[in-house]
Amino acid sequence: MSILDILNSDNWRKDKEADKDTPCLGIAMNEAGLASNHAHNAVATIIKEQYPDRANSTGMGTIVHFNDHPDTTWEDIERVVQKFEAKSWW
Repeated sequence: MSILDILNSDNWRKDKEADKDTPCLGIAMNEAGLASNHAHNAVATIIKEQYPDRANSTGMGTIVHFNDHPDTTWEDIERVVQKFEAKSWW
């Protein structure tokens, strides 16, 4: 199952209330079997390249900050996930 099989524009959450039914990017990655530091760091690298102003840490810290950033849209999330999946990081 891919991240975008779990996460979509109708159920994506950008706040601390995310869960399995309304996931954020990090929860969707974990549910897709991508809970490793390697996968988290790969997505964080893409975020830093595409949206350096929304990256504040490494790994999951960057993912959470990006997901919850006020300027982040569903289209931004989708773009990052598509780049990650296209590179076959895992």
